[in-house]
Amino acid sequence: MKYIWFGILLASCAAVAAAKCRPEGCATFVAGLEALARGDLSLAAVQFTNLVQAQPDCAEARNNLAVVEVEQGQLSEAAEELRVAVELRPDYERARSNLQRVEALLARQAALAPEPAPPALAVSPTVTPERAATATVTVAPQPAMTPGLAATVAESPPPAAATQAAVPGIVALEPQGVTACALDPAQQRVCLYSRAAQAVVLRACYAFARFHVTTWPRWLIAGDTGGQRIRLLDETGERRLKIIPEHANVAGDVVGLRQNDFDALCASVRPWRTACVLADSAPELEPAMLAALRDALEAWRSAWEQRRFADYVAHYGQRFVPQSDPDVAHWRARKRHVFEEAGSITVQVASPSIFVTEGGTAVIMLFDQWYRSAATAAHDLKALRWQRQAGVWKITAETVLRPSLPK
Repeated sequence: MKYIWFGILLASCAAVAAAKCRPEGCATFVAGLEALARGDLSLAAVQFTNLVQAQPDCAEARNNLAVVEVEQGQLSEAAEELRVAVELRPDYERARSNLQRVEALLARQAALAPEPAPPALAVSPTVTPERAATATVTVAPQPAMTPGLAATVAESPPPAAATQAAVPGIVALEPQGVTACALDPAQQRVCLYSRAAQAVVLRACYAFARFHVTTWPRWLIAGDTGGQRIRLLDETGERRLKIIPEHANVAGDVVGLRQNDFDALCASVRPWRTACVLADSAPELEPAMLAALRDALEAWRSAWEQRRFADYVAHYGQRFVPQSDPDVAHWRARKRHVFEEAGSITVQVASPSIFVTEGGTAVIMLFDQWYRSAATAAHDLKALRWQRQAGVWKITAETVLRPSLPK
């Protein structure tokens, strides 16, 4: 999205939108939230506009329509929807807070002040009436931070023109709307980034309430996200770290966040899509190096698809460690057999998200991979770790993070 990222809680249409939103509008409400999550503002606007027209007294629909309008630069229209929402529900703090932020921005614009990024509005999730008073995700200005203080820190996002170079270890995020995290042990916080229209931008930071980590992995990806934990796996697919609410009693390496911060982060994390890097793990990657990595990925894919075995295995370095085979010799033998028996195949990969780790000596590529032969078809989420050897990028680890994704 152009300006802001949203903490979104989705629920099935069996749930009823809060307050005066009638159950028959739930499917439209959820469709609008899902469009927002994908960054499809046009469809989100249609869904929430239709719901407002069908149910003019649905304050939650008006709040979310205002969120879309802010994203589209329609601040006056957003303010009007929020005023009506507050009139409909004077106790609706989410809409009241959003209205104050939008009115403040309109006032600054009227005074011809330099235009800041529009404020981060809080999306109304699909909730049951019982949860309507508590289901809240907000972003507030960053307070002064005292070292070691267990305080919530939520930073206002910078303009969309922010450069990727300012993002620690996160070189590229694809496609638009994908999120990534930076774990910062020194400042005791985790920061959330997302891919906006032109750059990777900071969305929010959350201070550690507590943590116990014996070894900080350089790169992780979110696996399943349960109600009380976000499980983080390393590039081998092993569970290494958990992010939890501060009061949860969970063993192992953990980072605890205040409950509201955990809820906000959990709502933005996409299982098997949101990766995490250490904030101090890498310098900026030069454009020429990035281009060389993309070329290496394409050469690897092409050699595989064309079943050029020698060219394919040449992309793997001397320090390559197979994920499931006992050693490289067994891995090579298995791959050779597959190449000889597969017949015609196709291999496709999506534009990868790229993370620099290990002090700039290694790069992780995270991407979707589609494989098809006469006998089988698979859609996997894959991570490749590349390291430079004699000036050439070589693969030193290859991990299928979650096999057999829906096709």
